[in-house]
Amino acid sequence: ASSLSPAAEQAAFDYLRAEAPAMGLTGGDVAELEVSAGHQSALSGINYVYVQQMYRGVPVVDGLVTVAVDGRGNVVHAAGDLVPNIDSPTTSSAVSLSASQAVSTVAGLVEAPRTPTTALGQGMDKVVRFGEVAGFDVSARQVYVTDGRTATLAWEVQVPTADGQHVWVVRIDAATGAALNRYDLVVHDHWAH
Repeated sequence: ASSLSPAAEQAAFDYLRAEAPAMGLTGGDVAELEVSAGHQSALSGINYVYVQQMYRGVPVVDGLVTVAVDGRGNVVHAAGDLVPNIDSPTTSSAVSLSASQAVSTVAGLVEAPRTPTTALGQGMDKVVRFGEVAGFDVSARQVYVTDGRTATLAWEVQVPTADGQHVWVVRIDAATGAALNRYDLVVHDHWAH
């Protein structure tokens, strides 16, 4: 898979911005778009551009669209959703918790071991890393979480349990610490023995 052409990326952005009104989106909703990944099919020459919706430099959790752009720069297909009204007065961008406070809060919620609260630095996607437990990263990054009506700035925290049996990803309100949602990255198959 070769890398995307800048023309394909631009075609994807132009398409999404042109289609924004039809999708119920404002200019502010599509003001910040970023390519999260992409590849070109060696077979068809189609560029698959994975576009991440951003707001104030922070990824919007449910705002992801795959745009297929042919070799001539025409959009042949788009799938996914961008979140409407992210650029609205109801969007909460308040932060009172630090990354390390967010990690501590989540560790308490999922009964994970207390992890080192000293950040090792910030990497790609502005992810703050706090070391490893059972071979999995402990990390925190800011995201916007939407519930259909409003969007809230949240910390998305990854904390593994000590035995590595669970790797919890929990999103908590960046202002209040209230849990918004959680899931386990480790999928367990329960077979009868």
